[in-house]
Amino acid sequence: MKMNVGMVGCGDIAGYTAFFMRLNRGIKIVSCCDISPERAAVFARRHGIKQVFTDYARMLAEARPDAVYLAVPHNLHFEMIKQAIEAGKHVLAEKP
Repeated sequence: MKMNVGMVGCGDIAGYTAFFMRLNRGIKIVSCCDISPERAAVFARRHGIKQVFTDYARMLAEARPDAVYLAVPHNLHFEMIKQAIEAGKHVLAEKP
């Protein structure tokens, strides 16, 4: 069984993580989300991700990942982690 992951924040660090996640047959990146539609679209193309979002809550509801990887500024972590946990998702967040 694969774990479906939603990537949040489509910058450099997320790119490295996505590369290594794709090497693990037990993980499938099902969605990505970034406030920049252009950056999210480029990231999705680069990593073969079909669902692209600019709204985090919408990604949680529509893509329904099993887990989210947060590569966003640290001041956003608390609310995003809280939303993910309330939605029953596993969370991996980059720490400062």
